[in-house]
Amino acid sequence: MGNSYYYFISSLPLVSLEGKLPLSTEEFLSYAGEHLTNRELGMLRSVLSGENMPSIESNDFIHKWNVFNHDLSNEKARFRAQLNGKDPLNSLIHPVKENYNLAAVINQAQEAANPFLAEKTIDSARWSHLEELTFGHYFDFEYIVSYAIKLQIAERYSRYSLDDHKSIYRGYEEKAKEEKLYEIFG
Repeated sequence: MGNSYYYFISSLPLVSLEGKLPLSTEEFLSYAGEHLTNRELGMLRSVLSGENMPSIESNDFIHKWNVFNHDLSNEKARFRAQLNGKDPLNSLIHPVKENYNLAAVINQAQEAANPFLAEKTIDSARWSHLEELTFGHYFDFEYIVSYAIKLQIAERYSRYSLDDHKSIYRGYEEKAKEEKLYEIFG
């Protein structure tokens, strides 16, 4: 993608994994629709929906993001299989490429105090990977894709208000501990 989106990207509010969500993913997509081509907007929607279409795989940035997510899924499957005493090779999505950095992320997530923090550990790794992928991409389509994915991640966390859901969470946590279901990936 050779287009530059100086005005559009400069006008986007800061999004972070912590803090208040500046706008919803749908609001962002509506705003993006005013600046992107129909093809780019379609690619962006496909990435956000998790579709893995050949047309979006032609974009190097999106391809690298999909490979990362594929490898992350494999590491989670490998961990789950080992946790349950099963052969990890039967649980993996092919092609299989062992990634020691992602294995360390999964192990760190397993050690988290609760499932919420475990997911946040994994999403922090996703966020960091997006930061790596967007290095040098400041006003192009790749930055917009990264921003949209980050916004989607942040939006998921904005739905959790610790104060509003603390009692519900505590009930689930106690029940899981009693039933020994606390194994995050089990």
